[in-house]
Amino acid sequence: VAGCAAAATNNSIGVAGAGRNCMIMPIRVTDSAGYAYWSTIAQAMKWATDRGARVANASFACGESTTIQSAAKYMNSKNGVFCCSAGNQAKQLTSVNFPEIIVVGATDSNDNLASFSNWGLTVDVVAPGVICYTTNLGGGYQWWSGTSFSSPITAGLVGLILSTNNSLKPSDVDSILKRTSKDL
Repeated sequence: VAGCAAAATNNSIGVAGAGRNCMIMPIRVTDSAGYAYWSTIAQAMKWATDRGARVANASFACGESTTIQSAAKYMNSKNGVFCCSAGNQAKQLTSVNFPEIIVVGATDSNDNLASFSNWGLTVDVVAPGVICYTTNLGGGYQWWSGTSFSSPITAGLVGLILSTNNSLKPSDVDSILKRTSKDL
């Protein structure tokens, strides 16, 4: 997912990430099987924030977690923005949206909601998430689908927005993101 957010651009190799010239601070939050606890993700968000990260992405459907909300509030208080995946169960999310979290659903190549993407009140924006060509773990490139790829594309865009004006507040970034997006 790091490639979706910030793969090197303008080098004629592979793919280009959405966050041109943005840097990645990779933090492992899962066990060897790929499972994570909300508390581990929250700890990683706080750790990254305390080390200067302005944008965080979690390619987990964690936007309805109060533990994650608390960490996102902390990140917001330090002028950071948190993005996470909406999830891939093709269900409506009805929880109240936490304003500190940008929850991202997926679209297909026709700008339609992806058949697998969760949607509803909790989802803030959607981004490409069907057949995304990106960097692959261990090298090379591969096609992937899921909101796990939509969220880092959005995080890369957030990084790009912040790179144009580093003094923007999280609420400014949220407003810019929503105001300049196509309403689907």
